[in-house]
Amino acid sequence: MNALTDYVDDGLIASALRGWLPRISTLGVLLALLPLTFSFVASEVSLSSVIGSLVLFFVVATCARPGTTPVSWLTPPIIRIAEYGTVLGSVAAFQPAAFPPAFAFLGVLAFHHYDTVYRLRHLAVPPPRWLRFSLGGWELRMALVVFLTVTGNALPWLWGIAGWIGLLSVGESVNCWRSAAAVPMRDLLDVGGD
Repeated sequence: MNALTDYVDDGLIASALRGWLPRISTLGVLLALLPLTFSFVASEVSLSSVIGSLVLFFVVATCARPGTTPVSWLTPPIIRIAEYGTVLGSVAAFQPAAFPPAFAFLGVLAFHHYDTVYRLRHLAVPPPRWLRFSLGGWELRMALVVFLTVTGNALPWLWGIAGWIGLLSVGESVNCWRSAAAVPMRDLLDVGGD
């Protein structure tokens, strides 16, 4: 597994399906982002167009294989744009009162994604699989936010989910970096070999 796969932040569903579906290029993922974007910025947002474009994006993004082409580094940022945009678009379209917990949700997700990048860069240690699966992965989080906003339950539930993600990701991150602090920095950076 390469670092780009860790940056994608697949959950259990995408991880299970990835080996069974055909490969699709990064360009395909970028093109699948367009209908999702248009479904939220249309003058009249319809639930059927949001769900249809979300399913299309799920399938195409799950088929992407990060690290197999020179431009596959774009796959994780495209998925982040889709995930964060879906949170904001769903709240704006279906339950505008839920913006405060939506921003809390995005804040803890940004922390998790930032931590993934820096722990891979400085410690060469990816987040554990149990953490990725406990946080749902991008695919489950996107579907859950759409479901909660459409049903009008985003206001209480997004606070709880943001707390869950924050508790797990910050707690695990602190534990990982504290463990790394016990190792001399020279060993972590692998400089000045003998």
